[in-house]
Amino acid sequence: MLDKIDRKLLALLQQDCTLSLQALAEAVNLTTPPAGSA
Repeated sequence: MLDKIDRKLLALLQQDCTLSLQALAEAVNLTTPPAGSA
């Protein structure tokens, strides 16, 4: 099930699919994980 943050991220990506991870994180008040941490 999608939560509020997931829905906001999807809406942002539908408007502009070129947004960076940094821009998406800032839009939902989250921090970006360091590259390669996954």
